[in-house]
Amino acid sequence: SVGRPSILVLNEIPRLQKKEFAKFGLLPIQCDANTFVEKLLPEVNALESTIAATVPFGHATIPLHARVFLNQFKRLAPQKEQQVTLFGHDFYGGDEPIWADILNEYDVRFDATENISKGLTSIFDKTEQAIYLISAEPGTGKSAALYRIGRDLIANGKDVFIFRGEERLSVESVYWWLKNSTNTILLVDNVADFLDEIQKLCLTCRNNHVKLAIVAAERLRREGQIVDELEYKFLFKYDANPLGILTDSDIEKLIKKLEEQGRLGKITRLFI
Repeated sequence: SVGRPSILVLNEIPRLQKKEFAKFGLLPIQCDANTFVEKLLPEVNALESTIAATVPFGHATIPLHARVFLNQFKRLAPQKEQQVTLFGHDFYGGDEPIWADILNEYDVRFDATENISKGLTSIFDKTEQAIYLISAEPGTGKSAALYRIGRDLIANGKDVFIFRGEERLSVESVYWWLKNSTNTILLVDNVADFLDEIQKLCLTCRNNHVKLAIVAAERLRREGQIVDELEYKFLFKYDANPLGILTDSDIEKLIKKLEEQGRLGKITRLFI
Protein backbone atom coordinates (compact mmCIF):
# COMPACT_ATOMS: atom_id res chain seq x y z
CA SER A 1 0.00 0.00 0.00
CA VAL A 2 3.00 2.33 0.32
CA GLY A 3 4.58 1.42 -3.02
CA ARG A 4 7.15 -1.15 -1.98
CA PRO A 5 6.94 -4.38 -4.00
CA SER A 6 7.41 -7.71 -2.21
CA ILE A 7 9.78 -9.97 -4.14
CA LEU A 8 9.74 -13.75 -3.97
CA VAL A 9 12.87 -15.57 -5.20
CA LEU A 10 12.61 -19.33 -5.81
CA ASN A 11 14.57 -21.85 -7.88
CA GLU A 12 11.39 -23.26 -9.39
CA ILE A 13 8.05 -21.47 -9.83
CA PRO A 14 5.25 -23.29 -11.68
CA ARG A 15 3.21 -21.09 -14.03
CA LEU A 16 0.01 -21.42 -12.00
CA GLN A 17 1.83 -20.49 -8.82
CA LYS A 18 3.09 -17.29 -10.45
CA LYS A 19 -0.51 -16.18 -10.94
CA GLU A 20 -1.34 -17.01 -7.32
CA PHE A 21 1.65 -15.02 -6.05
CA ALA A 22 0.63 -12.04 -8.20
CA LYS A 23 -2.81 -12.00 -6.56
CA PHE A 24 -1.11 -11.37 -3.22
CA GLY A 25 1.05 -8.56 -4.58
CA LEU A 26 4.22 -10.67 -4.82
CA LEU A 27 6.70 -10.35 -7.68
CA PRO A 28 7.98 -13.89 -8.37
CA ILE A 29 11.52 -14.26 -9.71
CA GLN A 30 12.79 -17.67 -10.75
CA CYS A 31 16.51 -18.04 -10.00
CA ASP A 32 18.84 -18.95 -7.15
CA ALA A 33 19.54 -16.46 -4.35
CA ASN A 34 23.20 -15.85 -5.24
CA THR A 35 22.36 -14.96 -8.85
CA PHE A 36 19.58 -12.66 -7.70
CA VAL A 37 21.85 -10.74 -5.30
CA GLU A 38 24.65 -10.49 -7.87
CA LYS A 39 22.23 -8.97 -10.40
CA LEU A 40 20.63 -6.68 -7.84
CA LEU A 41 23.67 -5.12 -6.14
CA PRO A 42 24.89 -2.97 -9.07
CA GLU A 43 21.40 -1.55 -9.50
CA VAL A 44 21.13 -0.83 -5.77
CA ASN A 45 24.46 1.01 -5.79
CA ALA A 46 23.40 3.09 -8.79
CA LEU A 47 20.07 3.90 -7.16
CA GLU A 48 21.75 4.94 -3.91
CA SER A 49 23.98 7.36 -5.82
CA THR A 50 20.88 8.88 -7.41
CA ILE A 51 19.12 9.18 -4.04
CA ALA A 52 22.23 10.65 -2.42
CA ALA A 53 22.11 13.53 -4.88
CA THR A 54 18.63 14.44 -3.62
CA VAL A 55 19.65 14.55 0.05
CA PRO A 56 19.80 18.13 1.39
CA PHE A 57 23.08 19.92 0.54
CA GLY A 58 24.12 17.00 -1.71
CA HIS A 59 26.15 13.97 -0.62
CA ALA A 60 28.28 11.45 -2.44
CA THR A 61 26.79 8.73 -0.23
CA ILE A 62 23.61 8.67 1.85
CA PRO A 63 24.27 9.62 5.50
CA LEU A 64 22.94 7.23 8.14
CA HIS A 65 20.22 9.61 9.36
CA ALA A 66 19.06 10.15 5.77
CA ARG A 67 18.88 6.38 5.23
CA VAL A 68 16.73 5.95 8.33
CA PHE A 69 14.46 8.87 7.38
CA LEU A 70 13.97 7.64 3.80
CA ASN A 71 13.24 4.16 5.12
CA GLN A 72 10.54 5.49 7.46
CA PHE A 73 9.05 8.15 5.17
CA LYS A 74 7.96 7.86 1.56
CA ARG A 75 8.41 10.92 -0.65
CA LEU A 76 5.24 11.71 -2.54
CA ALA A 77 6.45 12.11 -6.10
CA PRO A 78 4.03 13.80 -8.52
CA GLN A 79 4.94 11.56 -11.47
CA LYS A 80 2.26 8.94 -12.19
CA GLU A 81 4.70 6.62 -13.96
CA GLN A 82 6.73 6.18 -10.77
CA GLN A 83 3.80 4.73 -8.80
CA VAL A 84 3.10 1.08 -8.03
CA THR A 85 -0.52 -0.13 -7.80
CA LEU A 86 -1.17 -3.49 -6.17
CA PHE A 87 -2.93 -6.16 -8.19
CA GLY A 88 -6.71 -5.92 -7.70
CA HIS A 89 -6.59 -2.58 -5.86
CA ASP A 90 -9.98 -0.84 -6.08
CA PHE A 91 -10.32 2.65 -4.62
CA TYR A 92 -14.08 2.69 -5.22
CA GLY A 93 -14.48 -0.80 -3.79
CA GLY A 94 -13.39 0.37 -0.34
CA ASP A 95 -9.65 -0.41 -0.45
CA GLU A 96 -7.34 1.84 1.55
CA PRO A 97 -6.38 4.79 -0.68
CA ILE A 98 -2.88 4.97 -2.10
CA TRP A 99 -0.95 7.86 -3.65
CA ALA A 100 -1.62 6.63 -7.19
CA ASP A 101 -5.38 7.03 -6.60
CA ILE A 102 -4.91 10.75 -5.98
CA LEU A 103 -2.57 11.22 -8.94
CA ASN A 104 -5.17 9.51 -11.15
CA GLU A 105 -7.87 11.87 -9.82
CA TYR A 106 -10.02 9.04 -8.48
CA ASP A 107 -10.89 11.00 -5.34
CA VAL A 108 -13.41 13.82 -4.94
CA ARG A 109 -12.17 17.21 -3.79
CA PHE A 110 -14.68 17.79 -1.00
CA ASP A 111 -15.26 21.22 0.54
CA ALA A 112 -13.64 20.14 3.82
CA THR A 113 -10.42 19.15 2.04
CA GLU A 114 -10.45 22.46 0.17
CA ASN A 115 -10.80 24.38 3.45
CA ILE A 116 -7.94 22.47 5.06
CA SER A 117 -5.57 23.11 2.14
CA LYS A 118 -6.37 26.82 2.16
CA GLY A 119 -5.69 27.13 5.89
CA LEU A 120 -2.43 25.20 6.00
CA THR A 121 -0.21 27.68 4.19
CA SER A 122 -0.79 30.54 6.60
CA ILE A 123 -0.31 28.30 9.66
CA PHE A 124 2.93 26.74 8.45
CA ASP A 125 4.31 30.07 7.27
CA LYS A 126 3.63 31.82 10.58
CA THR A 127 4.42 29.02 13.04
CA GLU A 128 7.84 27.46 13.53
CA GLN A 129 6.54 24.12 14.84
CA ALA A 130 2.99 23.13 13.94
CA ILE A 131 0.90 19.95 13.86
CA TYR A 132 -2.38 20.31 11.98
CA LEU A 133 -4.83 17.62 13.12
CA ILE A 134 -7.65 16.21 10.99
CA SER A 135 -9.93 13.99 13.08
CA ALA A 136 -13.06 12.25 11.81
CA GLU A 137 -15.05 9.06 12.09
CA PRO A 138 -13.73 5.85 10.44
CA GLY A 139 -14.52 5.56 6.74
CA THR A 140 -15.00 9.28 6.16
CA GLY A 141 -11.97 9.72 3.90
CA LYS A 142 -9.19 10.87 6.26
CA SER A 143 -6.44 9.01 4.43
CA ALA A 144 -7.59 10.15 0.98
CA ALA A 145 -7.83 13.72 2.27
CA LEU A 146 -4.30 13.46 3.67
CA TYR A 147 -2.95 12.42 0.26
CA ARG A 148 -4.96 15.13 -1.54
CA ILE A 149 -3.63 17.78 0.84
CA GLY A 150 -0.13 16.43 0.17
CA ARG A 151 -0.66 16.93 -3.55
CA ASP A 152 -1.78 20.52 -2.94
CA LEU A 153 1.34 21.17 -0.86
CA ILE A 154 3.54 19.76 -3.63
CA ALA A 155 1.82 22.10 -6.10
CA ASN A 156 2.82 24.94 -3.77
CA GLY A 157 6.47 23.92 -3.99
CA LYS A 158 6.78 21.85 -0.80
CA ASP A 159 8.66 18.57 -0.36
CA VAL A 160 6.09 16.19 1.09
CA PHE A 161 6.83 12.89 2.84
CA ILE A 162 4.31 10.47 4.35
CA PHE A 163 5.17 8.31 7.35
CA ARG A 164 5.03 4.61 6.50
CA GLY A 165 4.13 3.60 10.06
CA GLU A 166 6.00 0.30 9.82
CA GLU A 167 8.16 1.00 12.89
CA ARG A 168 8.63 3.59 15.62
CA LEU A 169 9.53 7.03 14.36
CA SER A 170 13.25 7.90 14.71
CA VAL A 171 13.30 11.34 16.35
CA GLU A 172 17.02 11.87 15.70
CA SER A 173 16.80 11.03 12.00
CA VAL A 174 13.67 13.10 11.36
CA TYR A 175 15.21 16.02 13.23
CA TRP A 176 18.39 15.71 11.12
CA TRP A 177 16.34 15.75 7.91
CA LEU A 178 14.25 18.75 8.95
CA LYS A 179 17.32 20.68 10.03
CA ASN A 180 18.83 20.15 6.58
CA SER A 181 15.63 20.52 4.56
CA THR A 182 13.42 23.35 5.76
CA ASN A 183 11.03 22.88 2.82
CA THR A 184 9.83 19.50 4.11
CA ILE A 185 6.27 18.82 5.28
CA LEU A 186 5.40 15.49 6.91
CA LEU A 187 2.10 13.59 6.68
CA VAL A 188 1.25 11.15 9.49
CA ASP A 189 -1.83 8.91 9.50
CA ASN A 190 -3.01 7.26 12.75
CA VAL A 191 -0.89 9.79 14.60
CA ALA A 192 -2.07 8.71 18.09
CA ASP A 193 0.07 5.57 17.75
CA PHE A 194 3.23 7.70 17.63
CA LEU A 195 2.48 10.51 20.09
CA ASP A 196 5.52 9.96 22.30
CA GLU A 197 7.94 10.33 19.38
CA ILE A 198 5.97 13.22 17.86
CA GLN A 199 6.07 15.16 21.12
CA LYS A 200 9.83 14.59 21.51
CA LEU A 201 10.33 15.75 17.92
CA CYS A 202 8.33 18.93 18.58
CA LEU A 203 10.35 19.77 21.66
CA THR A 204 13.68 19.01 19.96
CA CYS A 205 12.79 21.24 17.00
CA ARG A 206 11.54 24.03 19.27
CA ASN A 207 14.66 23.98 21.45
CA ASN A 208 16.89 24.16 18.37
CA HIS A 209 14.72 26.55 16.31
CA VAL A 210 14.16 24.02 13.53
CA LYS A 211 11.09 24.27 11.29
CA LEU A 212 8.55 21.46 11.80
CA ALA A 213 5.30 21.08 9.83
CA ILE A 214 3.08 18.00 10.19
CA VAL A 215 -0.38 17.27 8.82
CA ALA A 216 -1.83 14.45 10.93
CA ALA A 217 -4.99 12.34 10.70
CA GLU A 218 -6.71 10.27 13.38
CA ARG A 219 -10.08 8.78 14.33
CA LEU A 220 -12.36 11.13 16.21
CA ARG A 221 -12.52 9.01 19.36
CA ARG A 222 -8.75 9.37 19.84
CA GLU A 223 -8.70 13.14 19.45
CA GLY A 224 -8.80 13.70 23.21
CA GLN A 225 -5.66 11.61 23.67
CA ILE A 226 -3.79 13.75 21.15
CA VAL A 227 -4.95 17.02 22.72
CA ASP A 228 -3.85 15.79 26.17
CA GLU A 229 -0.40 14.67 25.01
CA LEU A 230 0.62 17.53 22.70
CA GLU A 231 1.19 21.08 23.88
CA TYR A 232 -1.35 23.61 22.66
CA LYS A 233 1.51 25.65 21.17
CA PHE A 234 2.13 22.89 18.62
CA LEU A 235 -1.40 21.66 17.90
CA PHE A 236 -3.87 23.17 15.44
CA LYS A 237 -7.20 21.42 14.80
CA TYR A 238 -9.52 21.47 11.83
CA ASP A 239 -12.92 22.47 13.27
CA ALA A 240 -14.93 23.57 10.21
CA ASN A 241 -17.44 21.33 8.41
CA PRO A 242 -16.15 17.82 9.22
CA LEU A 243 -15.11 15.09 6.85
CA GLY A 244 -17.91 12.65 6.12
CA ILE A 245 -20.70 15.24 6.27
CA LEU A 246 -21.22 16.21 2.65
CA THR A 247 -22.46 19.55 1.46
CA ASP A 248 -24.80 19.82 -1.53
CA SER A 249 -21.84 20.67 -3.78
CA ASP A 250 -19.94 17.65 -2.35
CA ILE A 251 -22.81 15.34 -3.31
CA GLU A 252 -22.94 16.78 -6.82
CA LYS A 253 -19.18 16.34 -7.23
CA LEU A 254 -19.34 12.77 -5.88
CA ILE A 255 -22.11 11.74 -8.29
CA LYS A 256 -20.27 13.33 -11.21
CA LYS A 257 -17.00 11.56 -10.32
CA LEU A 258 -18.67 8.15 -9.99
CA GLU A 259 -20.45 8.72 -13.28
CA GLU A 260 -17.17 9.60 -15.01
CA GLN A 261 -15.57 6.41 -13.69
CA GLY A 262 -18.53 4.20 -14.58
CA ARG A 263 -19.08 3.37 -10.91
CA LEU A 264 -22.36 5.15 -10.26
CA GLY A 265 -24.48 2.00 -10.28
CA LYS A 266 -28.14 1.89 -11.15
CA ILE A 267 -30.44 4.64 -9.94
CA THR A 268 -34.07 3.44 -9.96
CA ARG A 269 -35.67 6.29 -8.01
CA LEU A 270 -37.95 3.70 -6.39
CA PHE A 271 -38.84 4.12 -2.74
CA ILE A 272 -39.49 1.03 -0.60
